[in-house]
Amino acid sequence: SSTLPWNNNGTNRWNSVNDAYWIADQCTYVTNGSLVIVNQNSPPTSFPGHSAFHYESGWAQSRYKMAYTWGYAEIRAQYPNGTAMWPTWWMLGANGNWPPEVDVAERYPNGTLNHGMYYAGAGGTGTWTSGGQYANDPIYAMNTYGFEWNPGYTAWSKNGSVLVSFASQYVPSQPVYMILSGGVVTNGSNGGSLASQTFPAYFTIDYVRLFKRAEYIYNGDFSATNNQSGSIVGGWTISN
Repeated sequence: SSTLPWNNNGTNRWNSVNDAYWIADQCTYVTNGSLVIVNQNSPPTSFPGHSAFHYESGWAQSRYKMAYTWGYAEIRAQYPNGTAMWPTWWMLGANGNWPPEVDVAERYPNGTLNHGMYYAGAGGTGTWTSGGQYANDPIYAMNTYGFEWNPGYTAWSKNGSVLVSFASQYVPSQPVYMILSGGVVTNGSNGGSLASQTFPAYFTIDYVRLFKRAEYIYNGDFSATNNQSGSIVGGWTISN
């Protein structure tokens, strides 16, 4: 929708040579108050630079429509199961430069859900700080995942509890935009196996929210009847 800060991946219909899927508009939709990204079979589909894809998935990003610097971002989501799934909530620099890259909640095909960040270290290159894994996370049910970002400080949380924090002078300071992507990987990529994957598989997002202190920046609740005004999440006040 032109009134919401989300769009697809434009004319770029594939993301990585390790991916077994292409980005199809019909794989991202809103239903029953939730955003759904579906991974499913596709007729053979080819693009320059890549062999034919046999799977398709969805992509929602806020690039060119909404970027931010500093704040607390949160989603409530249920991740898909399977040995070829790679859905992620992540962020990239709005100016097109890399790093930064923030992987807030990235589900690997081996079943682990991970969090971390690439940033420009002392040498200006991509330096990885691994937040590790969301330990014992029942990701196939609805959970909330949060990312707090302040000057020199970041923290990742699950269901309101901070799991890990990172403080450094190299914490990124340039605006980022959000991405919600499905993902089907090729065999062997981070433990991926297409042979035992069941399709379709769904990445369901109940809401996306972005806060600054005492200011409600964006409520991406996909249900018009759910009003959280006045509540407090990790010290960040909603005041729309």
